[in-house]
Amino acid sequence: MGIIAKQGILNSVFSYIGVLLGFLTIVYVQPIFLKSTEIIGLTRILVSFSFMAAIFIPLGIGSVTVRFFPEIKNTNTKHHGHFFLMFLFCLIGSAFLSLFFALFKDNITAFYHVKSPLFNEFYYLVFVFPFILALIMVYNIYSASLYKTAFTVFLNEVLLRVLQIGAIFIYYFGYFDLKQFILAFVSAYLIQLLLLMGYIYRVDKFSYKINWSFYKTFFSNRVILFSALMIFTSFASIGIKMIDQVIMGHYLSLSSIGIYATSIFMVSIMEVPINSLERISNTVAANSWAINDLDNIKKIYYDSVRVLMLIGGYLLCGLICCSNSIFQILPEEFEIGKNCMIVMALCSFVNLSTGINTTIIATSHKYFVISVFLFVLISTSIITNNWLIPKYGIIGSAYSTFISIGTYNLLKVIYLWYRLKMLPYNKTSLIIIITILFSGLVYFIPDIANPYFNILFKGTVITIIFGFSTIKFKIAEEVTSKIPILKSIKL
Repeated sequence: MGIIAKQGILNSVFSYIGVLLGFLTIVYVQPIFLKSTEIIGLTRILVSFSFMAAIFIPLGIGSVTVRFFPEIKNTNTKHHGHFFLMFLFCLIGSAFLSLFFALFKDNITAFYHVKSPLFNEFYYLVFVFPFILALIMVYNIYSASLYKTAFTVFLNEVLLRVLQIGAIFIYYFGYFDLKQFILAFVSAYLIQLLLLMGYIYRVDKFSYKINWSFYKTFFSNRVILFSALMIFTSFASIGIKMIDQVIMGHYLSLSSIGIYATSIFMVSIMEVPINSLERISNTVAANSWAINDLDNIKKIYYDSVRVLMLIGGYLLCGLICCSNSIFQILPEEFEIGKNCMIVMALCSFVNLSTGINTTIIATSHKYFVISVFLFVLISTSIITNNWLIPKYGIIGSAYSTFISIGTYNLLKVIYLWYRLKMLPYNKTSLIIIITILFSGLVYFIPDIANPYFNILFKGTVITIIFGFSTIKFKIAEEVTSKIPILKSIKL
């Protein structure tokens, strides 16, 4: 996949380092040093609420950048001052959102008053935190449009976690009270933003001078319509990952949210490959559509399904087969989250198995289709969360996500099959499914008493099974052919 593969590998390396740091944070640092599932829940609901609010702030300029940057790109004019234009959009959007939060403060705080009153004590952060997150989102997109994604992943997945771990330690040793800890937690994102802006300036030398004459003609009806549609699209695509915790704050305690967030974090390891791939494939797909290179689009789609299904299946088997040991490591109160993790792992596998279909549709001239599908997604999620959470507790939210994501991905697969005659499933897909089912039998091997040894043992068995299948049936030759020891193995 050329540049996609190169950037994707770097992204994956930093992402997995981040997952390792995140795992250590979730399993050891937070339970031991925060000593409260309520505080864990507070940080999660603040992040989830602010992220969902931040989606509206850029007024669609991030999505416009993804879709139309090939038309904007001009190194001689510093891309017509697009960097600063993005800042202005965010500033205007933040002003409108802050006005909304001020006018409806009583309604929002009443929503959390009974089950999550601690959130209301930090309500003032919703006037600042979403603005910081919005700028991070749009400048990550700007960097990706320049094919520079690895450093942004490092900032988001590694540095941010290190800063937050540091804040937790300082809080534990008594140098911060709760208010100072939360402010330090949020400030970690501000540091990320400042470093990101500095990095972009170093690689791109952006200009503060906006070429208004260019943008006067650029912002045609099609761009404005696209921008409006993508505001909702972005909200639904990112919100689906966080809306469950926002709704939970109404029905369940912050402690329950903390347990839920900790449990499903284990599944984040499965999302790393597709997140890494999408960061760079957005721009490549947009360029391919711009020159009508359908063969390249088809290749990207088919390759992404094959590779992501293989990686996703491997990680799915690892999480399910080692689930008992994973939750044996965590404090006993987290045990109720095990089934949530398993359901969410299945959900992530469904998402991975459909490849980068969202990117392909969203960067095409039929981009509005994604908005329709996402409307179905977010509507299904809101309805099922409000129905299942009161009935089943935290597992109800996991069920809701599985139903919503499953429906959403099925719609995208059917659409690409019907409109572009692209159905990326073949004999290789069947081999991967059989490999997953066979590896799943490892779950029934009796557990070793020591959870770490059990994870190592079962993980090794699963690795051998997947390694054999990958090499024997040449499922991922573009990877195995570059590793000498694997290249030399003949099965």
